[in-house]
Amino acid sequence: MVSGIWAGEKYDQFLETTGETYSGECGDASTPAGLRACAPFEPFAYVSAVESPTPGDLLVTITPEAWGGGPYDPEQVFTLEYVAGNMALRMAHHDDDVQTLTVTTPGGAHTYTDHWQPHYASVLGS
Repeated sequence: MVSGIWAGEKYDQFLETTGETYSGECGDASTPAGLRACAPFEPFAYVSAVESPTPGDLLVTITPEAWGGGPYDPEQVFTLEYVAGNMALRMAHHDDDVQTLTVTTPGGAHTYTDHWQPHYASVLGS
C-alpha cells in the first residue's frame, strides 16, 4: 500500500489530521481501516496505494469504491480532484514539503494533480 518512508510519513500526516477531524464522531479514523469504517462516504477513505516517484511528489491510487464503483467517468465524477485537494490541505497542517499530489484510478487511466500551494500551512496556522 505505501511505498517509501517519505510517502508513508505524508500518508500518516494525512491520517493523523483526518483522525482529528472525525474524533468523537465515530471512533479512531487515524488508520486506513478506521477511516473507512468511520467515513465510508468519503472518497479519500479508499486509498489503495501511496508512493513517491520523485522527491516532493506523491502518487495516490484510489479504488473504485471511492466513486461508487464501475468505470470512472471524469465528465460525471470529480472524485480525483476532491481527494487531491482534501489530502493536500490535511497534509499541509504539518509541513509544505510536498510539491505535487497526483491521485489516480487503478491502472492510471485517469489522474488529477494538485500543485502544492506553499502558503497552505501558514494560512492554516501551522
